[in-house]
Amino acid sequence: MSRIEDENTVMSWCQALENIVVFVDHERVTKRMGNLWHTQLLLCVNKLLNYITGNATTYSMDQSLEGLCTLTRIIQRFSSLPDTPVERETLFKAIGALKSVETGLDISLGEASQWSPLVSKWGEIQERLWLAMMSMDNEQKYDLWGILTARMVGLGSVKPPVLSEGTSAWVRIEVLHLLSQSDS
Repeated sequence: MSRIEDENTVMSWCQALENIVVFVDHERVTKRMGNLWHTQLLLCVNKLLNYITGNATTYSMDQSLEGLCTLTRIIQRFSSLPDTPVERETLFKAIGALKSVETGLDISLGEASQWSPLVSKWGEIQERLWLAMMSMDNEQKYDLWGILTARMVGLGSVKPPVLSEGTSAWVRIEVLHLLSQSDS
């Protein structure tokens, strides 16, 4: 991935990387290459996140959110694999890309009290980032916790729900657990 020309190229790369993560036999590739494939794939993800961040105002909202959706699926999938930790830097870049994109997002209820598909994607992105963060060691996720959990608590309280019911409940449990520890 030497040069990214436009948003269609970004989407093509996002989809190609997702296909690699979904269809590759992770054990087999890791046995042959060690963590090199993981490192290289995350470099590509970081480059795409940087590109989305830098071009958020010129790309269509739909393309930017779709690209972020795909990249966060990759990040979440990687975070669930053994011996393939997602780096804090990658999550911070994803949060930065999300903040760049969301400045132009209309977060209001549409017809029939439904969220627009863009708002639903926006919620999915945040949910995936939070789930990826929760797979990290406690000391690695400290800075991310405040940023992502505050967003998740807010998203968990809106109607109609933007988050899945299970994730929303897990966020509440984690916050209550943290609060109970701070009292002792």
